[in-house]
Amino acid sequence: MAFAQSGTAVSDTIAGRDSLTITAQPFMQRLPSLSAVGIGTGVINTLDRATQTSLVSGLNTMAGVRMEERSPGSYRLNMRGSSLRSPFGVRNVKLYWNNIPLTDPGGNTYLNQLAVNAPQNITVFKGPAGSMYGAGTGGLVLLSAWANPWQRGLQFGYGAGSFGLLNASASADVGDSAHRHRISYMHNEASGYRDQSAMRRDNIAFSSNWQMGERHLLSVSVLASSLYYQTPGGLTPAQFAARPRDARPAAGTLPSAVQAKAAIFQTNMLAGVYHQYQLNNDWHTETALYAAWAEVRNPSIRNYENRLETHAGLRSMLVYKKQQQNTAWQWSTGIEYQYGRNNVQVANNVNGSRGETQTNDDVHVNTGFVFTQLQANMGRHWQVVAGASINYNAISIIRNNLLPVQEQYRRFGNAFTPRVEVQYQWHSRWTTQLSFSKGYSPPTAAEVLPSTGIIDLSLDAESGYNYELANNYWLIANRLQWTMNLYYFKLRNALVQQRDAAGADFFVNAGGTAQYGMEQSVQYLKHYSNHAWLKYINAAMAYTWSHFTYSNYVKLGSDFSGNRLPGIPVHSLSATADLQTRMGMYASITYVFNSRTWLNDANSFAADAFHLLGLRLGYQGKLGAKWYWKLFGGIDNLLNENYGLGHDINAFGNRFYNA
Repeated sequence: MAFAQSGTAVSDTIAGRDSLTITAQPFMQRLPSLSAVGIGTGVINTLDRATQTSLVSGLNTMAGVRMEERSPGSYRLNMRGSSLRSPFGVRNVKLYWNNIPLTDPGGNTYLNQLAVNAPQNITVFKGPAGSMYGAGTGGLVLLSAWANPWQRGLQFGYGAGSFGLLNASASADVGDSAHRHRISYMHNEASGYRDQSAMRRDNIAFSSNWQMGERHLLSVSVLASSLYYQTPGGLTPAQFAARPRDARPAAGTLPSAVQAKAAIFQTNMLAGVYHQYQLNNDWHTETALYAAWAEVRNPSIRNYENRLETHAGLRSMLVYKKQQQNTAWQWSTGIEYQYGRNNVQVANNVNGSRGETQTNDDVHVNTGFVFTQLQANMGRHWQVVAGASINYNAISIIRNNLLPVQEQYRRFGNAFTPRVEVQYQWHSRWTTQLSFSKGYSPPTAAEVLPSTGIIDLSLDAESGYNYELANNYWLIANRLQWTMNLYYFKLRNALVQQRDAAGADFFVNAGGTAQYGMEQSVQYLKHYSNHAWLKYINAAMAYTWSHFTYSNYVKLGSDFSGNRLPGIPVHSLSATADLQTRMGMYASITYVFNSRTWLNDANSFAADAFHLLGLRLGYQGKLGAKWYWKLFGGIDNLLNENYGLGHDINAFGNRFYNA
């Protein structure tokens, strides 16, 4: 149930405070004078569609994007195959929160520190984004706390469901257009579908914007979260088929997940400021400063890990904008730098308590890049973007528990990553875009020092070239939007996850991959007249075809060249429909299909195809002129499928499956 107050009357659900704008765009930054050229723009009723626990349901309705949930509270974000490197967490995808880097200098992002009600806008760029945002081959996500248009209001919500699900949320938007402030809070807990899969999480987000005169804009952002979730571990095919709700059982000398009390205890804090200064009519500066802290305790089947991670960073750029007759110019150039200092300690796990220390490492990471990008909007039809960055990354590891103490050091760089895009607008309802870009991604700190505890500075950075063609059409009086992307991404030294007997992850360079893909999205939105019983209908469909193979990969005498990349279904499809009546009743339907997905490099084990159907029904009413309320209920997995949204790739002993 949701209960809200707004500064202006809310006309319908899709325009109300429960909706989240998720946009997939070409990488070019749009100039103020341009018409909208975004690809796949859509409004997702996230709070109504999902269980108010995560962004999984909303993001998985986008072509080319796959958000995974291995266990409640543990998320991975796969954009065109990038979760190949992610046993847990988000790697090789760069994320920003209110223009502040959310990804740490080691290359990891704690996406679970953001509650589902914190972002109001999410913009997704798929493929390398090196010309403006540095190293990475998996894509870019820009998250904003501000709805568009912004309005004052209060919102409260409460929900309960099966498997001990409990959600409570509150948010407040106060101020005016020049001084606006937003604070949101959410509590989630669940006992979990599987044994040893309970979760409890509290998230707070605060954002504030001050427009100081005509020249200064100052923004402050704070994120704080406390999270606990249990990790049930992977199952073999026979165990998954017989009892998918079980946690990983004991095997040999290794305890079960229940005996080990396997879990994650995680606390995060991030604070940053963003300042924009208008020098004159043509020039302005944008600068962001931030600091972040994370503490993680992880009793696992193999050991007990403690991580204390601190990092800080700066991003600053100078922007020039000029309108000259029929041409609009925008030139952006700047720098981003991050420094991280982590302490990672691994000890024995004694029934969920810390035992004797095995390793004690200090990890220092320096990463940065300089960038420049020129965008020209020429006449009514042409738009051209050209940019590049030069990237630097260095990591040092000091193992304190061995004498004499020695430092191990590796520097990656200075990689040059260009990007060129050309867009032609045939007429007001049809645009075509061609792009070429280079991606470069060094191994993350967690890949150099994985959960095996073995330092591996021999890993090489992966790099590759992306070629893409996109077409965007508006039909039926601009109510129907159809987008189609074709791309080819050639990757060298691809980093691939492996797992040992205890379930600990480590990484190898796989030689190369060839990734051919097609993404299609269709969205239809229609508002009806005041005399119709139906207020609006919003329907969308997204289809992704991914033909990803190893082009050159030999490991321990086995040749996997030509095999499919694990963890990525060849076909995936989502379809959604949202409608609301004049009487206040509304419905949301979600359908998701994933084809068979290979789970190891040898392509000898696969997760079966699955069909997911979700239904949500509700009623929205008003209390006076400013307050409205909603009562809703629904069912996820209406077809009762036995499936997983985040299996363990290349798991030892074939323990791939997470229900």
